[in-house]
Amino acid sequence: MLCFTGSTKVGKHLYTVAAEKFISVVLEMGGSAPGVIFADADIASVVDSIYANRFMGGGQMCDGLKRLIVHKSRFYEVVKLLKAKILSKKIGDASNPSTEVGPLVAERQVKALEIQVEDAKSKGATIITGGKRPNGLAGAFYEPTLITNIKKDMKVWTEETFGPVLPVISFETESEAIELANDTTYGLGAYVITSDNKTFDRVASKILSGMVSHNNLSYIKPFNPFGGYKQSGIGREHGKYGFEDVTQVKVIASEK
Repeated sequence: MLCFTGSTKVGKHLYTVAAEKFISVVLEMGGSAPGVIFADADIASVVDSIYANRFMGGGQMCDGLKRLIVHKSRFYEVVKLLKAKILSKKIGDASNPSTEVGPLVAERQVKALEIQVEDAKSKGATIITGGKRPNGLAGAFYEPTLITNIKKDMKVWTEETFGPVLPVISFETESEAIELANDTTYGLGAYVITSDNKTFDRVASKILSGMVSHNNLSYIKPFNPFGGYKQSGIGREHGKYGFEDVTQVKVIASEK
């Protein structure tokens, strides 16, 4: 079999290779995870998690929170708190212990982000903070970026942003929030932030993703299966289901 973790583009190619060989696959690929913040959310208690889920590792995580969907009554509060959090972080050499935001994996990734952000700006988006390379730093650096006035035809919405860029959009109703969350070809992770457990259960069941997190609780545990819907992959890693996906079942009928 073929087991692969990486981009959707390469994963699709490997799927065709596996088909020719007539072997099975486990593919853990890209993601554009929504984070949905409801009106009853305790924002102060989750802002650190929101920041980490988007910007940890330079925003280069497959299941990172890549589209933030906020109830209109809390929109400006969330944007203000995230902006302050971003501006408090030090960008620099990853080998320096005081650095909190390091470089991206390569120059090509910075250029990919620049194309996505410039596309958003050309279509009317507002850069709340970031949106460019930092001054005085040589290398593959890009400032942690917060973008509002998002339209659904922008690359930062329709494509995976594999770097420190977060588009933020508002919603009014629960059904609208679910529609926005599912408005992607991906379906790896998702984040739902609400103080009401019934709201979480209802919304989590309707989001088309392999994993959904509630507030500060992480779904990443060794015993939890990890994998996605749609173009985020096929099969599961970890846990009971991950074990079964890399196991060939064999029946032996033995006379006693």
